[in-house]
Amino acid sequence: MRKHQLSKAITYNIVHSKRRGASGKNSNGGVAILYRENYEVDWHHEGIDFIAQAVWIGKRRWVFISFYVKHGTDRENKTFLKTLASKIKQTCTPTDCLVLGGDANAHILSLAAKSNRRGQLLEEFAVENGLTILNMTDRCEGRYTREKSAIDYFLMNSIALSHVEKTTVDEDRLIAMSDHNLISLRCRAARRTPQLTKRRVTKVQPQLAAQNAEKQLADRLDTMPRTCG
Repeated sequence: MRKHQLSKAITYNIVHSKRRGASGKNSNGGVAILYRENYEVDWHHEGIDFIAQAVWIGKRRWVFISFYVKHGTDRENKTFLKTLASKIKQTCTPTDCLVLGGDANAHILSLAAKSNRRGQLLEEFAVENGLTILNMTDRCEGRYTREKSAIDYFLMNSIALSHVEKTTVDEDRLIAMSDHNLISLRCRAARRTPQLTKRRVTKVQPQLAAQNAEKQLADRLDTMPRTCG
């Protein structure tokens, strides 16, 4: 694996959770979310084969979910996606920017010459939860996320999708961090404007200020040493 260093000018935090293999035991891998240290964290949740983190970026709350769909039975994968859907409904509001990303081990016909059951379940999950699979849109450059397969995906709600500037799948492996190709997602975020406190100015206030200033000046003059010529 070629090493890629993050910018030294920015510090990061990481939250992570182990994932389980087909046997149900913890595997060597895991799921994680790396985020800037200066982001205000609202909440985070560690689940089985997924981790969720909500942070404030600018004016909006962004909810990121990193997930892994194992090579399990149809029933197991359905249960997992239902758990994700339940977490979204419990914690997300209509104004949140929601982004899910991960290894779904899913083949979708529009991105490959074949499809599988996990691909069908992923598409159904997206429709049922009002999400767009970003890989299937014209906003994504590149297709293959591992060798000649597309198995890693970004899913977003409409608000998050409206902030997307560019998405790129690194098929040339210019940055190799694992045996999967890096998917780069760049979004714009509106900055949070500080709330201004309004003060009502009345006619009495300037008069009081002037009187106080005159009094302070008079007191100073009284305390100054006097000289006689």
